[in-house]
This record gives sequence, structure tokens and C-alpha cells, in this order.
Amino acid sequence: MAGICLALTAWGIGLPHGDFFATIHPGQHFLQELLYGAAAVAFVLPGIWGPQDAGPIRRFLGNRSVLYFGLISYAVFLWHDQWATQLRAGWGVTRFGVLLALVFLFATVTAVLSWHLIER
Repeated sequence: MAGICLALTAWGIGLPHGDFFATIHPGQHFLQELLYGAAAVAFVLPGIWGPQDAGPIRRFLGNRSVLYFGLISYAVFLWHDQWATQLRAGWGVTRFGVLLALVFLFATVTAVLSWHLIER
């Protein structure tokens, strides 16, 4: 179900391909966000229902690294947009793959620092 929602978002609702920062119609944006939400629910549901001590999903979610990332994930969310803006406008990074990797790296490092120095 999650894969279907993501596939529909990527190919099925007429979104522009190749230009990550292209402007889209408000109806397309609404449908995109709706499908992202449905995909998120479909990803999370298997981890909620069923025996809580068995299965590969629960083993993955119980991993210490995954638990730690869950602890700092809100800070990653808060920092990612600031880094994306700085990297695009300030440093001129425009290639999506490079931007994605750098934003993930910088936002995660900043989130770890802010969590340990401020939030904790």
C-alpha cells in the first residue's frame, strides 16, 4: 500500500519530472501531500499492530541507532529547511542528490548538537 501511494505520487498525478523546485498546481500539491500521508500511515501500521516482541520491523525499530534518530528527528525536521535554503541560495548547490545528501548530513549533525547542548 505504501509503495502504491509513493508510486502514484511520483508518476500518477502529473507532477513535473526532473525539476525538484518546479511550481505545481494547488490541487496537485494537495493530492501529493495526501498520498504522502497515506504512505506514511501504511509504513507505520505494521510496526504498531501485532506481537510487540517479534518480526523484522520491530527489530529494526528497536535498533539503538534508529531509536536515537527518532529522538533527534524533530530537530532534524526543524533544521533541514534552513540548511536547504543556505545550500541552494548561499552555496549554489542545485543538484538534487547532492542537496539531499548535504541537507541530511548537516541537519543531522546540527540536530545532534542542538539536542545535546540545548534540548537535553
